[in-house]
Amino acid sequence: MNKNITIRKGQSVEAFIKEVAKNPLFTVEQEVELAKRIKQGDKDVFTE
Repeated sequence: MNKNITIRKGQSVEAFIKEVAKNPLFTVEQEVELAKRIKQGDKDVFTE
């Protein structure tokens, strides 16, 4: 694999992880509530 491509992929992953880390994780209760809403077909859950 081309070294430049590998470096760019690594930078992309690093940027993604930094962006995701800015958001707090869900609590167990929040995750269960979201799962229930999704199972019931609540499409608004994806835009909140």
